[in-house]
Amino acid sequence: MVLVVPGTPLQFYEYHYHVDLLLDPFPYNGAVTTCDALWMGVPVVSVAGSSYVSRQGVCLLSLLGLTEWLAATPEEYVQRAVTLARSPAVLTAASRGLRARLQNSPFMDYRQFAGEFAKAILTAWQENARASSG
Repeated sequence: MVLVVPGTPLQFYEYHYHVDLLLDPFPYNGAVTTCDALWMGVPVVSVAGSSYVSRQGVCLLSLLGLTEWLAATPEEYVQRAVTLARSPAVLTAASRGLRARLQNSPFMDYRQFAGEFAKAILTAWQENARASSG
């Protein structure tokens, strides 16, 4: 079923209470939509593609330690989704703690990201200064 979500951002998030499982689209993964679902406690199944835009789901789910929700092929993707859809108790258990898992992951560690980003900028600046003076 395809759901068109009208309304406000709050209504968008409230619609997640009616979703049991999100299928990360491919070959272009959902990225923000995937994060929204995880934030709202909706399990996500994703398939690994061969490009950046088709591996975002893999990155997110791997970072959260949810590799059992990843598929290597489109066929495996369908099979995982069907298996999970037929297991409401598994989905319910999986949805518990997803927000906390996301909050406690490196993905949302803004302080660490800012520190690493600042180091990268400083390193780039230093390398540029050395190249310009030499």
